[in-house]
Amino acid sequence: TTIDNYANNEYSRFNLAVTAGVGVDIMEMIRVKFAYNLGLLDLNKNEYITHTETNWQIGVAYLF
Repeated sequence: TTIDNYANNEYSRFNLAVTAGVGVDIMEMIRVKFAYNLGLLDLNKNEYITHTETNWQIGVAYLF
């Protein structure tokens, strides 16, 4: 069963967010990044429910 939340106009297809992050290189070989995303718009069009996208990101890279 497939549910299309956009078909009945319950959710907005557009989002706007602010991102802040920091990264560090360790011994010029490993890069570690941390970021936080704060959603600014209410994605749910229902007046009784508020739904914003907010998440944390962690990234690790090996540089060669």
